[in-house]
Amino acid sequence: MSDYFDILVSGAGSGVVNEQLELTIAPFGLGWMKQSEESMVQLTNMDGAWVLMGNTLGGIFIYQSHDQVATPDLIINWEIPETFEGDPNSAVEPMPTLTKVPSQMIKVDGAGSEGVNGVYVKQKQNTLNYDPDRLYIKFDEGGKNYYLGFNVDLNAWIILNAQDQITLYQGTGETPDTAVWEVASGLAPVPTVTVWSEEPEPPEPKPASPPNFQTFKIGRKR
Repeated sequence: MSDYFDILVSGAGSGVVNEQLELTIAPFGLGWMKQSEESMVQLTNMDGAWVLMGNTLGGIFIYQSHDQVATPDLIINWEIPETFEGDPNSAVEPMPTLTKVPSQMIKVDGAGSEGVNGVYVKQKQNTLNYDPDRLYIKFDEGGKNYYLGFNVDLNAWIILNAQDQITLYQGTGETPDTAVWEVASGLAPVPTVTVWSEEPEPPEPKPASPPNFQTFKIGRKR
């Protein structure tokens, strides 16, 4: 599975946190979030502890783990702290179960501005002028990120350099993979944009077993 994935929370006694959380950029780094008019659920790693928090008008619901694991789906031991940053905690047992699920991803190929080419991961993020439900980000190892998102002011899809805020390509259509793209400040040719999913690795072939001739019996006709 990709390094980027969503998290499905299930089984928690405080049902507000039982949601599929989308990968996002949290204040403390990469995290996961689900937001609606009634509630917000966040999962992130803070100072070495995993914190799953549901926030509603009725209070906050916190589950916390000090398991030192690379990804939250590997957490085994949860606890319910009495308070969190001074606020009373309303969470109840049973403890949650976290499962990895594939993130929605878009692949950009063939663009003349080669930096935009690659895989973009769907993000739940409030970014100026962009629909938070239609935003994808390419995380570049060099620290230069690219956004592919729907700009509500332009009523168009945009691919831009996030650091310089330079729009490289612009497209019109219902979805990024069906949009008609044109060059803005980038280089021709325009990109090809497709919905992308990882192909599962094929299973390793098993060595063929030699035939067991002892299982065959030849009978005589009578």
